[in-house]
Amino acid sequence: MLWGARSSEIIPWIRPATTDLNLTLAMALVSVVATQIVSFSMLGFKEQTSKYLNFRAIKEKGGMGIIDFVVGLLEIISELGRIISFSFRLFGNVFAGSVLLAVFAYLLPVVANIIFVPFELFVGAIQAFVFAFLTLLFMQVGTTSHSHALENEIHEYEENVAATH
Repeated sequence: MLWGARSSEIIPWIRPATTDLNLTLAMALVSVVATQIVSFSMLGFKEQTSKYLNFRAIKEKGGMGIIDFVVGLLEIISELGRIISFSFRLFGNVFAGSVLLAVFAYLLPVVANIIFVPFELFVGAIQAFVFAFLTLLFMQVGTTSHSHALENEIHEYEENVAATH
């Protein structure tokens, strides 16, 4: 509206899509679900679920296996934390940039556009890179088997000890 009570409101016509928390939350969910799908396909159902619910450790190790079980529960919490971390990191950074542009566009109309719009485009590209990099990093960590890596390290350590004596 050009007149009336709403005439003095600043309503952005075009704004970055990731300044809406719904989109960043959806992107984070897609990232975490894709990571789980890749992990299940590479490790198999039994190995992947044992990272989260390790009942075998309780049966084999007794009291010490409870620690492995609790660590698995913490892994479930960390997966939920990744969703929150991904969504709020991307949302916060891009939203802060759009607020910065709005404030400086009001204070210095012409100068702000010349300086801060290219800067915000650069920041947006960096945010996309960080999001993609963290997704790939979590996929790499998610497809690593916990049991086989530890067994290989123990075997290599035993071989090194035997070779030195």
